Amino acid sequence: MDHIDDCEIECWMVGSPQKRQKLEETLKQIKALFRNRNISPEYICKALEFVCEHPDDYSCLQCYNKITGDYDTSTCASACESSHRRSFCFLIKDIHLNIIAEEKNKMVIITFHILSEEKDFRKKCNYRFINLT
Repeated sequence: MDHIDDCEIECWMVGSPQKRQKLEETLKQIKALFRNRNISPEYICKALEFVCEHPDDYSCLQCYNKITGDYDTSTCASACESSHRRSFCFLIKDIHLNIIAEEKNKMVIITFHILSEEKDFRKKCNYRFINLT
C-alpha cells in the first residue's frame, strides 16, 4: 500500500487536493512508524474500512461550534446540537490511530493521525479504543 487510494474502502476520502496531499504525507509517516514496530500497514486499511462499515461505532463526536465556525476537537461529546464529525480511535498493537469522518451521502474520511498524549486519549477518544489486533 503506497497511497490512500490503495485501500479498498466503501466510503469516500476528503476531496480537496490539499487535504488529500496532507493525508498522503500522514500515511507515509504512519507506515514508517508501523514498519519500525513490525506492524503490517494493512491495519491502516482495516481501520479505514471499519469506519466505512461501522459508522455508528465511533469513539465520540466532535461538535460544530457556530461561534468559531469550526469543529471542537478538544472535547469528546456523546451528542451535539448541530452538525458533528465522528472520531474513531483505534488501538493497533501499541499505536493509537485516530480517524475523523463525517456523514454526507456516504461516510467521508476527513483526516487521520497518530495520538501519543494521554490528554488526547480523553479529548479525542473518551478513552474508547477499537482494537483491530
